[in-house]
Amino acid sequence: MNSEIRLLNIQKKENKVVYEYKIKGEIENYVRMDKEFFIEYEENIEAVPNSILVIPFLCNLLPIIWVTDTTLYIQEVDKDFYYSIPDFKKGYEDMYPTISFKGNLQYEILEDNSYKAQEKSALFFSGGVDAVSSLVTHIKEELFTITVWGADIKVDNIVGWNRVKESIQENAIGKANTYIKSSFRDFLKEQNLTALIYAQSKENWWHGFQHGIGLIGLSAPLAYIHKLKKIYIASTYTIKDKGKVTCASDPTIDNYVKMASCCVVHDGYEFDRQNKIRNICEYRKNTHQNIKVRVCWKASTGENCSKCEKCIRTIMGIVAEGEDATQYGFKVDYSYIKHFLEHRCYFDKIIYPLWQDILKRFEDNKELLKNNKEIQWFYHIDFDKLNRRYQFFPKRVMRGLKRRIKKYKEEILCRN
Repeated sequence: MNSEIRLLNIQKKENKVVYEYKIKGEIENYVRMDKEFFIEYEENIEAVPNSILVIPFLCNLLPIIWVTDTTLYIQEVDKDFYYSIPDFKKGYEDMYPTISFKGNLQYEILEDNSYKAQEKSALFFSGGVDAVSSLVTHIKEELFTITVWGADIKVDNIVGWNRVKESIQENAIGKANTYIKSSFRDFLKEQNLTALIYAQSKENWWHGFQHGIGLIGLSAPLAYIHKLKKIYIASTYTIKDKGKVTCASDPTIDNYVKMASCCVVHDGYEFDRQNKIRNICEYRKNTHQNIKVRVCWKASTGENCSKCEKCIRTIMGIVAEGEDATQYGFKVDYSYIKHFLEHRCYFDKIIYPLWQDILKRFEDNKELLKNNKEIQWFYHIDFDKLNRRYQFFPKRVMRGLKRRIKKYKEEILCRN
């Protein structure tokens, strides 16, 4: 593509950063000019050098310039971050071998922002199973948690965000928490980006290309201010999934990002989801801490709906550990769950193994669970049938998605 992005200015006032930029060429189909790209922190960032403040901008745009062969012009950038770019770019290239990752980053100044790192870390914390498991794993370390408003809860959803904050405060387990508010999703045209890469990646933009590196970038000013040694980002998948799934947050990407003297750790990759649930349950039982998890991606209220597949999967994972899921932030209706699994649910290649892990844990804990008559039906669910159901049901869905992607591409071509 004959496209370019120029970062004109980084405005910083007290705790807020706003990026002023202009775009030219086909990149206009993927980056908005009508939405401001801003970040708000809970502390003053005016003393943070622009070579660090540029990192959030770069992290959210680099995957775009790579897949669109765009040139990105900036004034200055942190030396350690710049030299790490080829390393985490390779993670994308290996993950999506059929996509050409081109593009060009032009800078004028490389700045050395190295510092003497403190024995202090930060952890991205959504309140979900992955994040809570990482928190209890590293609970004895000196760390604080980071929660981002603008990732799964939109920046204009104040009610949902307030409920998220309540949940986070309950689960911080004595650790300080800081919040970041950002339009890092809103300033992109996600649908168009998904249409651009879906045929070759079978992924949407957020899950497959942006969310890991995009979140990490937001933490760069905090790493600099607090002289952090490392930043943890909890794994979504496990080493067992290597080669089977694609995801923007992956050890081949996250572990290679460097920011001044801070490194990133993709945490918990060796544990599957049921191991993480067990980790959380054991910690709760041993410490008597009140822990709730927030896993729902369907509800915009900041709470668990307790009715979607992910909520139900988490409920049954907790039950498999001999625990009461209502104590972990869910409303449990076993008759609904049974009906959902028997008549409304199907498992794709990613979800199917997760349910197999739960069933195995049920078998392992059969003696513990034998007196719970409300869940005896679970042993008789035909999970292979649910997996087979997926082979047929999504074909119609996929045909519709392909038509929408074709339509998006045609609209893009018509505008050029």
